[in-house]
Amino acid sequence: RLSRGGASTGSAAARSATADGQALIGRNVDWDDRLGARRPMVVRYRPDQGDLEHWMAGWPLVGLPTVGLNAAGFALSFNYFETDPQVGLWLPQWPHRRALQTARSVEEGIRIFTEARERGISCFMVMADAAGDLAMVECTPERCAVFRPDGDWFAQANHARTEEMEPFDRYRSPDSFDRLAGMEAAVRPHLGRLTPERAVEALRDRSTHPWPNASNVGNLAVLNAVVVHPASRTLWHSTTMEPFAPYGRYEPFSFGQMYTYPDASR
Repeated sequence: RLSRGGASTGSAAARSATADGQALIGRNVDWDDRLGARRPMVVRYRPDQGDLEHWMAGWPLVGLPTVGLNAAGFALSFNYFETDPQVGLWLPQWPHRRALQTARSVEEGIRIFTEARERGISCFMVMADAAGDLAMVECTPERCAVFRPDGDWFAQANHARTEEMEPFDRYRSPDSFDRLAGMEAAVRPHLGRLTPERAVEALRDRSTHPWPNASNVGNLAVLNAVVVHPASRTLWHSTTMEPFAPYGRYEPFSFGQMYTYPDASR
């Protein structure tokens, strides 16, 4: 197998951590593609009943975003959260999609998740918006807690960060903590100078482990390497799956004039 399921690592930054003061999300999504049978894709949705247009990076027939961005400049990034139960038993409201359809800010995204009657599936959902706000919700099908970083950036792997959700976390493994530390180490040298290009560099960084397929930042299971800049309404998606690092080009998807930066195709 060239890929395995189950672990993703990302980061979000804004204000003093980025070069322009705007928010950025950088994300590696290493969910299994079933040996090419379920390849990732980026889809643009144009609702006709008043909801916001949005891009979603994910998989056919799944219906939920791994990474998403809407025309109002609200972005989110889904990390797997292993809980018991993992999915809800009642008709879900799927705030994972609803937030992209209607939220114009992180505060609205939080409200959509916390007020949902039934969330469908557990998740860590990193959020950023065009105003530079950052947050994450940690949700089981029945409850949610909000994580706010102490500073202007944070990284996330697959373990709970809030006291409220730790009792429900079934995956507080060394691997998750190692991947979190790896992403933090990859981002930290760029703090204060983070741009989409530098976010790409961080996602390609394997220096925290000596072997190429470490379960850390870039690894053999990465399928979606994505950078999102909410203020310009632009999402870049890598064109090549591992093990063909460094993930080919980063193809831009945007609602308007795209934020351009040098060497997007290294």
